[in-house]
Amino acid sequence: MDPDEALRLAIEASLENAGAPAEAPNALPAQDARVEAREADDFDDELTRAIRASMGEAAASTMSDDGAGLDGGTCVADEERRADLEYDHCLAHSMQANRPFSDPEFVPSAASLGSGKTTTTMRVRASPTAPVEVREVPVLWLRPKEIGHRERGEREWTLSHRQPAGSDVAQGTEGDCWLVSAMSVAAEGDGHVAHALRSASAEGCGAVQIRLCLGGLWTVVTVDDLIPCDALSRRPIFASGREQQLWPCFIEKAIAKVTGSYRALSGGQVSEGLRLMTGASVTALLLSTNETREERTLRRAAASSLAALERTLAHFSGTSIRVVLGSGMQQVVKTVREAGLSLDPERARPAGGRAAAEPRADADLTWARLASWKDSGCLMGAACGKAGMEWEDERKAVRDAAAAVGLQTEHAYSVLELTSVGSDRLLRLRNPWGRGEYTGKYGTSWPGWTPELRSQLGAFEMEGSGIFFIEFNDFLRHFDTVEVARVHKGWSTARSASLMAESARGATAEGGFPAWEIVSPEDGDVYLTLWQASSRLRGGGRLRGLAPGESLRQLQVEGVIGDDGRPSEGQGPGSPTRSSGASAGGAEAARAAGVTAGAPGVAVGGDAGPALRASNSAVLDEAGRVLSRDRRKPAPERTELGIAVFAGGRASSGSASEPVGSYVGGALRTLQDSVNADVSITAGRRYTVVPLAMAHMARKQWQEAVLSVQSPSPVRLRRVTLSARRFAEAIVERVTALGMATFHSAGDDGDIVVRELAADNCMMLVLENRTSSRLVTLEYTVGAEGLTASREAFFCTDTIPPQTVQLIQVLTVDSAGGSYSYSGSQAMSIEKLASREAALTSEAHFPPVSGMHSPFPLV
Repeated sequence: MDPDEALRLAIEASLENAGAPAEAPNALPAQDARVEAREADDFDDELTRAIRASMGEAAASTMSDDGAGLDGGTCVADEERRADLEYDHCLAHSMQANRPFSDPEFVPSAASLGSGKTTTTMRVRASPTAPVEVREVPVLWLRPKEIGHRERGEREWTLSHRQPAGSDVAQGTEGDCWLVSAMSVAAEGDGHVAHALRSASAEGCGAVQIRLCLGGLWTVVTVDDLIPCDALSRRPIFASGREQQLWPCFIEKAIAKVTGSYRALSGGQVSEGLRLMTGASVTALLLSTNETREERTLRRAAASSLAALERTLAHFSGTSIRVVLGSGMQQVVKTVREAGLSLDPERARPAGGRAAAEPRADADLTWARLASWKDSGCLMGAACGKAGMEWEDERKAVRDAAAAVGLQTEHAYSVLELTSVGSDRLLRLRNPWGRGEYTGKYGTSWPGWTPELRSQLGAFEMEGSGIFFIEFNDFLRHFDTVEVARVHKGWSTARSASLMAESARGATAEGGFPAWEIVSPEDGDVYLTLWQASSRLRGGGRLRGLAPGESLRQLQVEGVIGDDGRPSEGQGPGSPTRSSGASAGGAEAARAAGVTAGAPGVAVGGDAGPALRASNSAVLDEAGRVLSRDRRKPAPERTELGIAVFAGGRASSGSASEPVGSYVGGALRTLQDSVNADVSITAGRRYTVVPLAMAHMARKQWQEAVLSVQSPSPVRLRRVTLSARRFAEAIVERVTALGMATFHSAGDDGDIVVRELAADNCMMLVLENRTSSRLVTLEYTVGAEGLTASREAFFCTDTIPPQTVQLIQVLTVDSAGGSYSYSGSQAMSIEKLASREAALTSEAHFPPVSGMHSPFPLV
């Protein structure tokens, strides 16, 4: 059966006995809200059944005879087909009830506002000459034709009536300047807003669909067109658009829905909004030191490694024991020193307790870096203030200095342009409030403006738009961070999702450790980003956690889509019009990549059943993620993320049994929503990307991650599974490159090497027995707070035979992200073996080992 015909029949079948959802009036009474909540379950069950039935038939119609699954393009297109079905379902309900669609998942209520009340605080005047008063004004949820107008003759509110512009967006009463600034920046880019607006309300349907990049995957979110407005002016109280444009309202509402409420949007960084809008690798430039956050993390790791090296050398002074840093960390140290940055792990504190400032970065280098990003099409937002100040008088001085020139600290601004006039370097910024006047040089009312200068800079009609120019040195004085979404015209993006290993033994469902393989047809640099659902998204209940003992077979997903979210060669989430049908050649591509996949809603293998049975209204999307309208179980907490990249042989010779290769780069483990790694790759060579996450193992929860690869030309990205030994080899290779090695000599018999990688969201410990006839026992004891241990114990003793290596322990900061402390002690004993046969019976471990902690032979 044709997939589209399957969808049509499923829609018709699901609507045969459908009851109309209750319509939400403008001011929703409490009893109507309860009715809406009860009927939401019926609506959800109908839609869930339709999705499962249609996706099951669609999958059957595209499966080949030998059982190969859907290709990546088809899997991505499944999200579009699911969204088509959801939109048609909303339309059918609207037509049957003869009234616009009302979203049963995000009802017009105090809970959706998140404030616990159905009013909003506003500053009003009783008359034009009366003083401003602060009042609590009722909130009305209005449809576009009901929203108020300022004056007669003003156009009606519509989704959009022209090309979106950065000056269109104005922040409302919610503290989501991070999101409004990101929308403003995205509107200045090429097609990002158009891509987000998947479908608009048509023929009174009342449904709007928004594309967002959630946890690294493009997802379509359906909302109704009811907008919260104040009862006095009947205008939107949250984000809105100039000239009666509603696209900012609907994007904000879609994000409020997936996070749980409008209040959940309060506070954040522009980088989060840029990731949602662009799906791109987002980094942050720290203006004080001209380094990205990733570079700062590496620098701090290098500083900690040097300090540990000095302590260890002092401890073993006068002995034959050698202590060295790995070649990778030595290169980091060299790079940091060449940049003139500090390698002191604890910056010197004078008697007064104040931290000494880092050396100020060269302004010319900082400008060059920003200009390079802007010229290549990157999108930027800037944070006003100085982060990390511990003392109130310091923070107050920064606030007062900013306020003196009309700037707001702890506030996000859009960076729209970098330009110059003579010797002055300027930035064009925008305050998302759409108001607030910068009074410094080149500010809105600066007396130095001339008609010629305004014409040269295009500085017209800045009043009331929130847009202003600022000289670069003043920008450095008042701003501390620039968030950068690295989108480059013509680049491609490949995405693939995976479940992370659930324990030291690997993924329970698959018996191995997930990784990805990349092969590029050209030499060049690629941007790797490892994603997980943000803590804000997890709070909204959109992802459902699995209880201990449950498991989920990962649906393997591979596809290539462009930087604007549109697919290469017609695949994936395409143009703003709704998609139809699946891509051709799915089975052939899947077989070529060695992928076994299934369609959303279909159990693949024997392990998917318990996950689906756990909730009658849970649906698997194209990544195997559980999207659930049943919020009884909490979403899994965040885990730390890291990336390790290894260069292997030629792609044609690669196999699962080969070693992963040599370590060439990556990202240290940190507790973030995403981590980035930039790697230079050689055409035709096989690169293995190993995701690193350990904290979730202690909770016995599944954890989803998504890898995206941005590259100048399309790459082949496929998901692979590493055996426990190959995964352990990869960890050891990484620790060798970045860690500190202590060599204990056994004379002519060889060395025993203890390798430790610190500052990697705590540490990793490796033991190598390079001798030919010695038995080595290492006792490792840790006193720790706020940490998890991969061995599930903080004391372990391991005895390994000659020519063997073992990953002894991985300590990880608990995912709560609080403070931690630990102290470790090692005790080693070396025993001469009487015979080679004795080595076979002498190995011992406590606690018992398996998976990645099992010893393996030295290569």
